[in-house]
Amino acid sequence: PLKPSITPRSTSLYGGYDYQRYLLRHKFFVTGSIQTGARLTSTPMWHWQYWRYRVFQAFEQHKDELATLDILLALALGERQWMSAERWQALQRTGLSHLMAISGLHLTLVFAGAWLMLRYLVVAGTICLQLLRLKTDNTFLLTPAAAIGAWFVALAYAALAGFSVSTLRALVLITLFVVSRLTQQRLEPMYLLLYGVLFV
Repeated sequence: PLKPSITPRSTSLYGGYDYQRYLLRHKFFVTGSIQTGARLTSTPMWHWQYWRYRVFQAFEQHKDELATLDILLALALGERQWMSAERWQALQRTGLSHLMAISGLHLTLVFAGAWLMLRYLVVAGTICLQLLRLKTDNTFLLTPAAAIGAWFVALAYAALAGFSVSTLRALVLITLFVVSRLTQQRLEPMYLLLYGVLFV
């Protein structure tokens, strides 16, 4: 005898997306969801997923202490499982729900902030060395040191976000920008756009 199965259903909404037809077209006749799970193997320390999980554990330790920890988790890791339905509806009504998914905008802001901060730190370090009358010939050039450091910060943030498609696109374009700064190549806007599209 055939065991009863869960037939996929679609939301009855006129003019909406027919999810049931999509599943049947791709030969999915049963749907399900995972209720519980157990980790079978441990992630090595050198893997980016290990550090992402460690950050998640750090958030989990303070889950009951901060009322806005669900928003901080969404901004840091792109995870929204702690967000209540009421909070999500409020974000949707105010048009801020798209900010809870880490996108290229977030990565670019992190890169720009790190770049500005590192530039000021390099400038301050150079001034201190000059005031102490030490040789500054061997110090890093201002732009390369700050750009490379900010690129590593952006890479770390993209890893925390799980290397989603939007963050990978932004990381590719940030890499193109950093390489153009390091090589001091001035590209026409159209060529820069074409290179960006090619690498993405």
